[in-house]
Amino acid sequence: MRFSAYLDSDIEDMGMVQGKAIEIKRLAQTFLAIQGEIDKMSSLPNVFDSDETYKQTFRDKYLDSDVRKILLAYKIQFNLTLFVLEIQEKGAQKNYEYFRRTRNLLWALLIQGILNLPDLPDLLDEYGGRPTMETDYKE
Repeated sequence: MRFSAYLDSDIEDMGMVQGKAIEIKRLAQTFLAIQGEIDKMSSLPNVFDSDETYKQTFRDKYLDSDVRKILLAYKIQFNLTLFVLEIQEKGAQKNYEYFRRTRNLLWALLIQGILNLPDLPDLLDEYGGRPTMETDYKE
């Protein structure tokens, strides 16, 4: 079923929980991360000011995408700080302080990594049905 064709009843039938809004700027960053457009993730005004860049960011193909994959990718951003801190702690003796500046790159890499996991269908069932953050998502 196309993303644009979901009715409230369809959403309920899929077990998706409504109530938490998806933020358009964060969604734009999610799509840019999926596309590998890391440089554009930090310059969102350019995305929304240019019709061409906007169309490239919010591609029509996403309307036919599995919404659960988009939600799974969208939620990564809410744990990025924890992931960066964990990497810094593990490399404390190597001075990974610069790593916090790689936030957007890390986000894009994590999305690609998750979408290539063999247990992706299980992750989609577990975490792709609602925009709220589950406590065990970061695991």
